[in-house]
Amino acid sequence: MIGRSLNADLRKMKGTSVILAHLLIPIITSVIFLIYYFFSPWNENMKVIAFYQAIGAGLPVLIGIFTASVMEQEQNAGDFQNL
Repeated sequence: MIGRSLNADLRKMKGTSVILAHLLIPIITSVIFLIYYFFSPWNENMKVIAFYQAIGAGLPVLIGIFTASVMEQEQNAGDFQNL
């Protein structure tokens, strides 16, 4: 049952940008931080702390955006019939 539900969700998301965003956002974020830290005068501890603070602030925003996107998709697909 869970496998079929996950398969259905993956098929629904196939045409959206959610999967692409899940792949690109971590890569782009890592590249930006690596470039910034290469030129930054901070010590290693401050760099790690700043990275975790940015992740802690950014992840809830991304979770909210992705959750709203999936909920809107469910509403448009059938008014939450399977929930």
